[in-house]
Amino acid sequence: MPIYIAAHKPATFPNSPLYKPLALGGAELGQEGVIDNQDDNISHLNKYYCELTGTYWIWKNGKTDIAGLCHYRRYFNFIPVATNHAILHAPFDDKTRTILEHPEQLRLVHALLDRYDVIVPRAIFEPHSVEHTYKTSHGVVEWESFIANLDLLYGRKAHSLDLERRFFIGNMLLCKRSIFDHYASQLFHVLDRVSQEVGTLPPQEGARYQPYRYPAYLGERFTSAFIKANKLSYYEAQILLIHG
Repeated sequence: MPIYIAAHKPATFPNSPLYKPLALGGAELGQEGVIDNQDDNISHLNKYYCELTGTYWIWKNGKTDIAGLCHYRRYFNFIPVATNHAILHAPFDDKTRTILEHPEQLRLVHALLDRYDVIVPRAIFEPHSVEHTYKTSHGVVEWESFIANLDLLYGRKAHSLDLERRFFIGNMLLCKRSIFDHYASQLFHVLDRVSQEVGTLPPQEGARYQPYRYPAYLGERFTSAFIKANKLSYYEAQILLIHG
């Protein structure tokens, strides 16, 4: 399988064949897993691309038929608890471990991917549009470059991020290898062009969203464009957000 767990520091991980830790930025996690500075990689860009250096590593080096990425604090949950919650906040305690390690999780992944093209986090809907929220929370320059490059790749009507309200958090995606490779190829084609055009943005003291991380922030928005432009079917999974 596995679903790789992106992590930049030691953490507690589920003990399940469904998961495998993936250390970002060349970090040492202190347990069995892989590190994103091995083989073909962009580990040195982790400060800017965040969990997407893990996505790149899976794209270039992964061998499994199903590929995907989650986060040491954000997990897909295929056995929903409190089904009206898109994101369920929980500590990594025995109850959470039991949910994530349940064998039914693995069975459901295969069943869902027999029916849907991709699995993504349950969508959050912006009050206006993805474009409006990004420009308000982050910046305009990189967004305009991003949209221009999406227009070149897909055409404005095909991706319509200027109107789209769905937002899938965390650069989390799970799908069969052929679709994952297609996703990563298009994702990095766009983000690399934006990075070349915009360059590195300076840090902003006290800011929650650091401007230099814009490739990772844009990557989250790319998911909506990729699904729509490629006319993919998708399943929205509940997310367990780990705290404490």
